[in-house]
Amino acid sequence: MAGSRVVALCNQKGGVGKTTSAVNLSVALSTFAKKVLLIDLDPQANSSVSFFGFGVFSSPRSVCDVLVDDNVSVREIIRRSDEGIDILPSNLNLAGAELELTGSIAGETALRDKLGPVQGDYDYVFIDCPPALNIFTINALVAATDVFVCVQPSFLPMVGTEQLTRTVKIVRDRLNKQLRISGVILTMCDERKIISRESINEINRYFSDVVFDSRIRVDVKLEEAPSHTKSIFKYAPDSHGAEDYMNLAKEVIRRVQG
Repeated sequence: MAGSRVVALCNQKGGVGKTTSAVNLSVALSTFAKKVLLIDLDPQANSSVSFFGFGVFSSPRSVCDVLVDDNVSVREIIRRSDEGIDILPSNLNLAGAELELTGSIAGETALRDKLGPVQGDYDYVFIDCPPALNIFTINALVAATDVFVCVQPSFLPMVGTEQLTRTVKIVRDRLNKQLRISGVILTMCDERKIISRESINEINRYFSDVVFDSRIRVDVKLEEAPSHTKSIFKYAPDSHGAEDYMNLAKEVIRRVQG
């Protein structure tokens, strides 16, 4: 377990490429013989749909069962994708678990407690968090060793980063001493725009040396790939998106060794 990294991909602002990064970074790392588990902790189940289509919504079991049922293990629910990674899928049932977890004793540690027996099977465990600082995101932060913040370089997506960093500090101080923001992923970059260039400079000042050098450029292929239940590497392997996420994977291996 010593080499395993559990990475929560977070941003309370939606539409910033968080799920796109979770899916494609996971697949990219698997091409370097890394064992990867992707946990979909969002009731919208976008990561799960990206691999298995809308059939996940009719599946009777999901990550929800892992979180609320003491008798259900992670291994029972994991599904193998045809792109070389394991998925702990979500569906809409997860939305109903929020109140149950919020009101339960140690509800914020449910994921960490269940993840322990399988964590050592993987080099990287990625957790795709919902676009909110709710009980699911807290569960992810309690279970994680690292946080990757996904930020689109424009004004509004940057607004919530200060609140997120405060939340990470609170969780680190009270529940998870090893937690740290170890990466910031710049997504949907279009450096032809002045606001984009200015925002990148501001993000670099705010997060200092944890901003990844690899930037994810705007690429319509990244938007299209999930509708074909494929990663960018299977859908458009020669695209900018595939190149950018492969470069990001190499940088993650160098900086956040799993």
